[in-house]
Amino acid sequence: MTPRQIRMGLAAAAVIAVSTAANLLLMQPREMRSPRPDRPYRGLSELPGTPSTTIGAVGSVVRETTAVRVETPVANTNDDADANAADLIRVVQQALADRNYAPGNTSGSLDMVTRAAIMAFENDRGLILTGEPTLELLAELRSEAPNQRSGRVTGRQSEHAEAVVRAVQQSLSMLKYQPGVADGLVGDATANAIRAFERDHGLPQSGRVSGRLVTRLSELAGRGQLASR
Repeated sequence: MTPRQIRMGLAAAAVIAVSTAANLLLMQPREMRSPRPDRPYRGLSELPGTPSTTIGAVGSVVRETTAVRVETPVANTNDDADANAADLIRVVQQALADRNYAPGNTSGSLDMVTRAAIMAFENDRGLILTGEPTLELLAELRSEAPNQRSGRVTGRQSEHAEAVVRAVQQSLSMLKYQPGVADGLVGDATANAIRAFERDHGLPQSGRVSGRLVTRLSELAGRGQLASR
């Protein structure tokens, strides 16, 4: 083989190698090249009075969307604890999804839709509304005991639950559903406004905060159908 033939062979091999690498990169599934968004809905951050919209793990708080209160990220002090918290959120979300409570995602990202789904289950179970993914909640989700709700649940709600209710109340008010004062409590006016919204948007009429309700409100906000504050 002549030197010229050797050079031509090496050049051809190089071209083939580059082409193969390019094809592998271009033809592999899209989800392997770039991460997909956690949430299948848009506009969550546009809801009025929204608390921090995403908490990936303990101590990693995303900036809030209103000027009322803004929290800065907190440095993680225990990576194992953060991982365990995210795992718990993920398991709770899957349990909610299995019970058809529409948590929005099952990736371990704790947002307002997941909190609203937790609150819907707590409401149906006769529990005080917290919106918190806890081991106690997981035990309830895994229990075969029937729901024990008898009328509206009374008791001190958590700060997170009240923030979710206020966001729903302010959103419904912007849509002219007259939920009453945005006090973070689901009274008669708020329950009636939720039922009217659910009826108009083809949702089961429950009169309670739920993952489906917050998802639908966030979709409207994403399309600019909720006026900005």
